[in-house]
Amino acid sequence: MINQLDRTVRIPVRIVKGEVRYFYGGDLPDLDYTIGELIIPQFAVKDHKFIELAQMETTVELFPPNSILMIAVNANNIPETLRDNVHSLRTVIWTNESFVKVRLLESLYLQLRGSKKSVLRNVNCYIPSIEKEAKSLNNAYTLISEEFEPHRRSHAGNIFSKCYYQNDDLWYPLENKRQIQEGLFEEKFFLDYRIYELNPSCPVIKKGYNIWEENLIKEMKRKKFMTGFEIKELFGHNLKTCVDVLNNLLDKRIFLQKKE
Repeated sequence: MINQLDRTVRIPVRIVKGEVRYFYGGDLPDLDYTIGELIIPQFAVKDHKFIELAQMETTVELFPPNSILMIAVNANNIPETLRDNVHSLRTVIWTNESFVKVRLLESLYLQLRGSKKSVLRNVNCYIPSIEKEAKSLNNAYTLISEEFEPHRRSHAGNIFSKCYYQNDDLWYPLENKRQIQEGLFEEKFFLDYRIYELNPSCPVIKKGYNIWEENLIKEMKRKKFMTGFEIKELFGHNLKTCVDVLNNLLDKRIFLQKKE
């Protein structure tokens, strides 16, 4: 199955006084509502606080010692002597691959790197089916591929898409875990620190708002200004609604981002 989010389009742009414009002049292509990332040279960012946050690093534990992970292999060319050592899993997205068990000998950590993609820390692990130890999950994948996929010329691969973990009765690719942790990290540093206030030159209309917008406007009136963290707390765990409501009020110029 093809993930539509894997299909991306590169749009050449230039930034002029904070506005994104089509590089070759005229309007940007007609775009539907979506999210994305803007990658630019660091020197162009004048917000030094943002740069500081974008360079922060931390590590989080993904799985404790003795956790079982599964490495995906091509099911069609497994040597006959190893066929009893592969497993079929109920994965969140259907795949015809087979899986080989890996047991962690120590905690597996994810290194979060600000605005860069996170990476896995090395971890000692054991592969019962071939009775070998590995120094990392990437090393484990290579060792497994060499034994279970001898037909391949190369035995490297993206461990985040080839390694699966169990959540309830389904198995998920490790990329899912990475996206969750990156989202929490991004939310903490890129939303929490910003400060918002009511636009003093824009009278607040009493009609035309949903219940979430009304509650946030009332709270903003009471507090005069709020951090992104305080706004997020008002919405509980409903981050999508929080971001949608905040952006709606910013787009309508009801709220402004407070300059430090």
